[in-house]
Amino acid sequence: MNPLKIFLLDLTYDTITLSTEAFTLNVGYIAAYTKNRFGKNVEITLFKYIHDVERELKKSPPDILGVSNYSWNHRIGREMSSIFSKLNPHGIIIWGGPNFPLVSPSQIKFMKRYPFIDVYVSTEGETGFANIVRLVLNSNSKENPLELLKKSTVDGCITRKEN
Repeated sequence: MNPLKIFLLDLTYDTITLSTEAFTLNVGYIAAYTKNRFGKNVEITLFKYIHDVERELKKSPPDILGVSNYSWNHRIGREMSSIFSKLNPHGIIIWGGPNFPLVSPSQIKFMKRYPFIDVYVSTEGETGFANIVRLVLNSNSKENPLELLKKSTVDGCITRKEN
């Protein structure tokens, strides 16, 4: 069995100046936690720069695209999610981070506004993200993981349901 291929993005603009030179610690925590739980069953790559992830998406898109959602990289995340969904229409797009409403009606509005987001991890990223990875790894290969996700409840995550 091939490992589940995962790209985790904490993107920044790098045209005139860097928006941030630091790598978000939480993306590293998510990668380390996921790798620790699933070992050789996952292949995780972290990205900071737009041109690097765009090149790799076009070369060989992953099964899961995880995107950090902060006020400074929201638009880049939308663009990379759009590129990914065209290259891998059965791939899962997971967003997480603090740039998300706290109350349910606003969360629903957010998810309706951004229909390309399959899952939002609104709490502890490590646990919620790993729960999605576990669901995908345990899924029956006959069923599309994205369709399975729409039928499932995942602890620590906001998912889209069929209805």
